[in-house]
Amino acid sequence: MKQLLLSCLLLLAATFSICAQDLPDAWSVSDDGRLLTAGGENNGGFYEPDEVHTISLEFTEDNWWDILTQNYDSGTDLLATCIIDGERYDSVGVRFKGETSYRRNPSEKKSFNITLDAVIDGQDVNGYNTFNLNCGWEDNSSMREVLYNNIGHNYYMSLKAGYANLEINGQNWGPYQNVQQFDSDYIREWYLSNDGTIWRATSSRRTRPGPGGGGRFGQGTSTLNYNGPDSTDYLQDYVLRRTEQDDPWAGMIAAVDVLNNEPLATLEAALAPVLDIDKACWFLAHENVWADDDGYINKGGSDYFVYYEAETGRLVPMEYDGNSVLGDRAILWGPLYREGEDDFPLIDRMLAVPAIRQRYLAHMRVILEDHFTEKNANSKIDAYTALLRDLVEADPKKFYSDAEWDEGIEDLKSDVTERRNILLNSPELMAGTEVTVGDVRHSVNGVEFANPSAEEPVNVTTTVSAAAGIASVTLYYGTGLTGVFDQTELFDDGQHGDGAAGDGQYGGEIPAIAGTSYVRYYVAATAADDAGTVAYAPKGAEHDVYLYQIGGTSSLAGDLVINEFMAANDATQADQDGEFDDWIELYNNTASPIALDGFYLSDDAAETDKWAFPAGTTIGANGYLMIWADGDDEQEGLHASFKLSADGEQVVLADANLAIIDSVSFSEQVADVSYGRFPNGTGPFQTMAPTFDAENTDAMVSTDSPLALELGLRVFPNPNDGNFLVNLKEAASEDLQLILYSVDGRLQYARTLRRGATQLRVEQQDLVAGVYTLVVRSGAGVVGVRVVVR
Repeated sequence: MKQLLLSCLLLLAATFSICAQDLPDAWSVSDDGRLLTAGGENNGGFYEPDEVHTISLEFTEDNWWDILTQNYDSGTDLLATCIIDGERYDSVGVRFKGETSYRRNPSEKKSFNITLDAVIDGQDVNGYNTFNLNCGWEDNSSMREVLYNNIGHNYYMSLKAGYANLEINGQNWGPYQNVQQFDSDYIREWYLSNDGTIWRATSSRRTRPGPGGGGRFGQGTSTLNYNGPDSTDYLQDYVLRRTEQDDPWAGMIAAVDVLNNEPLATLEAALAPVLDIDKACWFLAHENVWADDDGYINKGGSDYFVYYEAETGRLVPMEYDGNSVLGDRAILWGPLYREGEDDFPLIDRMLAVPAIRQRYLAHMRVILEDHFTEKNANSKIDAYTALLRDLVEADPKKFYSDAEWDEGIEDLKSDVTERRNILLNSPELMAGTEVTVGDVRHSVNGVEFANPSAEEPVNVTTTVSAAAGIASVTLYYGTGLTGVFDQTELFDDGQHGDGAAGDGQYGGEIPAIAGTSYVRYYVAATAADDAGTVAYAPKGAEHDVYLYQIGGTSSLAGDLVINEFMAANDATQADQDGEFDDWIELYNNTASPIALDGFYLSDDAAETDKWAFPAGTTIGANGYLMIWADGDDEQEGLHASFKLSADGEQVVLADANLAIIDSVSFSEQVADVSYGRFPNGTGPFQTMAPTFDAENTDAMVSTDSPLALELGLRVFPNPNDGNFLVNLKEAASEDLQLILYSVDGRLQYARTLRRGATQLRVEQQDLVAGVYTLVVRSGAGVVGVRVVVR
């Protein structure tokens, strides 16, 4: 029975084996492997919004201000030394940035663009080589852009944003909004590659070619309008930032041609292969809800980007500038602002298709219900206020008084309330019937959430209801991790695996699919009301989708397991040549040896046969087998042809038929802390004190270890609600890294306790109830403390 239970658990674990390094950083997979999500809270790293970084610029020129001023129009960098949180970066490029914040701002608190790798290739901070310090001109709260991006990051491809306090040549320049650069690094966080094309919409002309002319800011020419069949027709309207395409303009022209010229009756079908309709709907909903008067909807042809996604061949409009959200006039917009204006084809034409319009309105409802709420906004605003107050009061460069800052904060809160009220009382949103979609499940031959083979169809069921009745339920499904969805109808007739006829449960089938590893799917329910109101499950479709993997599970699942590994081996265990390489430990749960001839180990679920075990390799009964993951398979012993990434990825064990025996996905790892099963051989993966080639005896170093006793490390209170203190008995003699992990190894929180400090307050009230591991790393080693959240 115990072995059967373990096999079932491993079968569940094997339902998803996407390698984390293959996923963009902004994507994640649920613990049960059934939900693929893009976006989420921005926490951790250089743009963490609950920490103020200290940034110092040192120019050698006495007239540095004059040089920056002279360089503004050309965008030329002036070199400086930059110190970020005490770390020095040499030969950094600095320039003024912004339009209104530069030209209309008479103060010295200008906005800056900082390029760390301007001269020294590879120089970056937490993986970012360029960032923006935005002054918040015309926003006396200095919070709108940070709030906009951090709330938006949960449902849209928002930039990351936090805060930094700037010093220039020893003089305090005060707090700034620290905002991510829209560049290749950003694209890689949201897309499977950076192999596409990036344009910035702009316009050097004021009139549209041909009769009728055009509007300001490129309206009618760079608002995804059709300007003609040749790339030269678009050169004045879009700045080509970078491309990996041989003919970069072809995708742009194909998409805008369909968007502007296809008859409305066939527009949706014709547009889907060349423009990502769903992302465009989220883009418009995001801009409209936030009343962003500095983007596509208002200005039109400026202050937004366009990306051509190489993997799908589709165009995607992308927002990036949030400094002017919730403007006094824009706050009055209705949900369909710009409808009927042909300069804005995403609104005037795309949203004129009823199905696309309802998709857009459904996304807007999700934003208003789950994200753009007074509770959510006010809690973040209050946290920013507490974080910034002392810095604002000490800012000698600010262009507002302390009283005006307080007033700006209250204005921001009231703007959120007013904007919500305007939208929630709009006829377009009020007209719809509430539609409920839930309990979505898939099954294979009656086994729920099983993985199908390439020859097996998958049954999908969901429970749906609406006061006005249900007109239709549609199942969308797509192959791979991105791309266009096919669709099929679900039925409540008792004939489609849906239970009894008329019981509110709908069912249908995704056909057998060969030639792919993964299938994404979601459900749409349409009400039988006049508007044709739509709701989705998951609510965040299509950036949140259900998922399953095609491929069977080995009969050895549960017998042979990945038991422990270390992806950052600095000093724990050396191989036979004295090298501290990554390692993987296998364990045999049976009383008989297992021959591994023809078996494979990999860090890529799409390439499970990356490294084959040498002929004659055997793991003994109830025994361990160690493999060095060092990318050097010519060394003596078991040395795999790949390395593990300490930033997170996956380990996959497959049999000779490439059926998965075991797999584990992991996030960022700490040096000399392993990740293994506890209890040994059967339990879930947890961070732990390494037990190389031996039984996993404890999930983590205890607080009674010599290092813990030396630090006097204590967490209070424990248990807690996610808010607790980390205390040391004496001031830290060095900077300490504090990292909080969930039991499945997912990074939840990371901060540095500075030298000389004795206490750090952790405020993570959004943590779900459960057991976490707080890892503290010093030069003397690593210690962990269990933290219980209730």
